Amino acid sequence: MRAFDENHLTVTLQESEDAEPELLLLDAATLQVVKRFPGVSGEDAIGASVPEGCLKLPDGFYSLPLDRTFSGLEQFCGEAALLWNESGGYDVVRLSDGETVETGASRRYVFWSEAVRCWEGEALWPKYCLAPAAYGDEPVEVYAAGGGLEDGYYIVRFEDQSVDFLTLDGTLFYSIRSEDFVHARTDFWPGWERRDWYFIDADDGLYYISLKGESIFFPGRSSYTTSSLILEDGLCRFIAYGEEGPQIIDENGTALTEGMESLYPVYFAGEDSPAMVNAAQDGQTGLMDLNGSWLWRIPS
Repeated sequence: MRAFDENHLTVTLQESEDAEPELLLLDAATLQVVKRFPGVSGEDAIGASVPEGCLKLPDGFYSLPLDRTFSGLEQFCGEAALLWNESGGYDVVRLSDGETVETGASRRYVFWSEAVRCWEGEALWPKYCLAPAAYGDEPVEVYAAGGGLEDGYYIVRFEDQSVDFLTLDGTLFYSIRSEDFVHARTDFWPGWERRDWYFIDADDGLYYISLKGESIFFPGRSSYTTSSLILEDGLCRFIAYGEEGPQIIDENGTALTEGMESLYPVYFAGEDSPAMVNAAQDGQTGLMDLNGSWLWRIPS
């Protein structure tokens, strides 16, 4: 028996290994059967990523809010379901009310909302984005696109590494343009702990750009594989792994540590910024402050 949502459970009935299974959707309070799915096992839905209120079936899905079963499911995308139809095209069904908002489309959407639609070209990643409020009525060619719905925006990235952030209604609210930075040569990507900041690796150093328009530059530091940004009460620190090993770097690009084996931020419960750094050097482990000074350590 598994929880389906706060009010419902699922259970699989099967008399024997050779018998056909039946999946039951139960009211959690009364254990009364709400819906039966003959020939379906709970194992079929394990690991399936489905929207809230939906149950993945072998050939489609069931929506509990709509009390309706849909067949021909290709995938869920954004706030809709993409269904293949007998003509070989795709239908787009809005999950909130079950309305078919596009019929017989040739596009295989990889992200969809009524404000922002993205679909594949010949490659296996998004190649086109249609967001009328931001770009007009014609689709724009993109390198990648996706939703940061929990953060309240969509991300659209272009071949030249420029990035646009769109609101949920499809309007443009912030842009990072590649020409604004000298010799930008690798992707933008979110900071590990601060996902409202984006990290840019450039030939002349490292940039952190926030969605509020703030910018921090670490000169002469590049080619890092992982990074952590620390901002607290005017303190700016950068923990990075590069050719010199892990280092704590200040906002002037000065390395505050050297010869370290590992550096990891340590967070206290309920705190957004780390209070100290877990460090290892020459076989010794311990804690450092954010200026790279040992607070205590255990000898090897």
